[in-house]
Amino acid sequence: MCPLIDDVTASVMENYPREGVTIEKEYNCPADFTVMADPLQMQELLQNLIKNAVDAFPGDKGNIKISADVNTEDFFKSRSRITASASTSSI
Repeated sequence: MCPLIDDVTASVMENYPREGVTIEKEYNCPADFTVMADPLQMQELLQNLIKNAVDAFPGDKGNIKISADVNTEDFFKSRSRITASASTSSI
């Protein structure tokens, strides 16, 4: 999952550049962590979230934070979570 987030963020910033926008990524999961989901739909979901956040920034300045983590304390109740937040710069 984490490599997918890396690929999508790099692709969006390359193909949809905004000079005043930064993307911060924070992972608390194994690099080989996988999610049982369609990879193309996950890619589209992440792309749309990032593009919508960028479009919502006034003046094209802001920060997007994407984090992913997994709770593996109980194998049968493992949970994964991906969160995204966006904030604008005060400049």
